[in-house]
Amino acid sequence: MRHLVWAVVMVLAGLGITMGTANVLQSASIARASMSSSEPFVIETAKSQTKPSPAAKERVAGGRSRESFPRTVSLAGL
Repeated sequence: MRHLVWAVVMVLAGLGITMGTANVLQSASIARASMSSSEPFVIETAKSQTKPSPAAKERVAGGRSRESFPRTVSLAGL
C-alpha cells in the first residue's frame, strides 16, 4: 500500500512539474511574440462610408419607397 501511495505522489509531482513548465514556456512565447511590435496600439484607417442617394432607395410595389410605408407592430405573441 505504501508503494502505491508513493507511486501516485511521484506521478502527480511529475505531472505538476511538466504542466508548470509548459505554462511558463507558453507564457514566455506569447510575451515574446507580442513584443515584436513596438507600437502598443495598431491604428488602421477606416473605410469612408458613403450614404446612398435618395434615388437609390429600395423600391417596392407601386413605386413607393419602403421608408414611406407606416410601421406596424405585431402583438400576436403577447
